[in-house]
Amino acid sequence: MEPGFRLRISHEGAAALRVEHAGGTVRFDPLVAPEEGELCVVTWNETERVQGALEAVKAGRRPVVMAQQSILEWLDGFGDLEGRALPGTIDGLTIESVGYTPVPYATPAEGLRKMKSALTNPRRAVRRLRKRAQLPSCEPSIFQVQLPTGERLLHLNCALHRWADSDWLEQQAERFASANWTIVGVDYEECDAVCELIGYFAPQTLLVTDLVNDVRSQLGLPIELITPTVDRLRAEGFDAHVFATESSFRFE
Repeated sequence: MEPGFRLRISHEGAAALRVEHAGGTVRFDPLVAPEEGELCVVTWNETERVQGALEAVKAGRRPVVMAQQSILEWLDGFGDLEGRALPGTIDGLTIESVGYTPVPYATPAEGLRKMKSALTNPRRAVRRLRKRAQLPSCEPSIFQVQLPTGERLLHLNCALHRWADSDWLEQQAERFASANWTIVGVDYEECDAVCELIGYFAPQTLLVTDLVNDVRSQLGLPIELITPTVDRLRAEGFDAHVFATESSFRFE
């Protein structure tokens, strides 16, 4: 990274985010194998989120991976990796994580959409179910990365939704509020919840990101733009920005 940069954050598609800092690079849920020296953080057990780490292990790159223990043990079955427990410190970074309850897999309306998708392309549905069955069980997590400077990046993943537990929100806000940079994913039909709940975390700079549309599009499921969410948040006084696929932000 060029001298003078505090941070650069890039969206590489699906849930894959690249975070470059003065000391190196952190890859969240990479779609392709991380390069040597890059830290790979896996936030959940979805097929696309484990894809890059799995590719690196199979290729014999012995990647440095931070993830829940069940994911580390699963990856270890395909080859060598340098698994790191959470919370942990590496290359001057302090990384913490907390699990959260995701949006239900199949609400009545979403269940009908997914059934229609499966009927439209049954081979794709079977392949995905087989891959899903091979993955370890774990809950999704939010992550905080503290830089050597003391500045903090909070990756809220898709934790803000209408089913989010208020006690969980209060506890995590007490730990992680007022981060220098906050990334929040907007799950399908959860714009209202994100706008209502993001205030718990008092973000300084808020990057509102799409972590689900690429996969939903591949499955033939409807998607939503994140721009209306950003417009609402700006109207409410947040320093909010659209963080779409193939976009990046740099902070000096």
